[in-house]
Amino acid sequence: MAQTFAAVLDHYLKTIQENGSATPRALKPCAAVDIEGLKKLRDVTPFDDLAHFFARVDDYDDDVMDDLDLFEPPLAWGMFALSLQDSISHYEDAAFCGGSENPDYWPYGFLPIMQDGCGSYLVVNCISSSPSYGAVYDMCHGVGCNRLANSLQEFFAASTQEVLAGLRKYDNDTSAITVDARDYLQQAAPLFGNSPYFARVGRMDSQVVDWK
Repeated sequence: MAQTFAAVLDHYLKTIQENGSATPRALKPCAAVDIEGLKKLRDVTPFDDLAHFFARVDDYDDDVMDDLDLFEPPLAWGMFALSLQDSISHYEDAAFCGGSENPDYWPYGFLPIMQDGCGSYLVVNCISSSPSYGAVYDMCHGVGCNRLANSLQEFFAASTQEVLAGLRKYDNDTSAITVDARDYLQQAAPLFGNSPYFARVGRMDSQVVDWK
């Protein structure tokens, strides 16, 4: 039987907690995901797995964060989770920030779900007419969007394998890759389906536009 996204996400959270991360303990679920709020965003068409993600991961519980002395604990990909409302706010403030000169840098329809606090985000393609609708992209500051995985489910499944393979380690409210950058790209690529992000070895300042 094929796994559901819910099962894959729960397995990922269990895996990182068992490997030193305090993040799962601090996550705050959302009882009622504001799908209508997402639908109001330009070019954003939400889908079931995205709604489930926010139902399970809607920011952090401040009391737990204080008790565990945590600060922006990473959820995945070295980034911390955005609440649904923060996701909407960041989208409204930053999407299409490349403007007419670079419309592919961060196009409308790519919804942020995590950030690193330094200008980079993990975004989901919510353009329903796109051939990569539902795919997960790395929106790197100064570079733009490059596809990491074909879906949220594939992203978290690959992120689980990344930890189990020893390529990324967690320690309370930090995470780090365990090999140098080039080795990481080569070893993680097959876990993430050899997606365009990893195909840019040696030219990481480039962008692969594959969503049109």
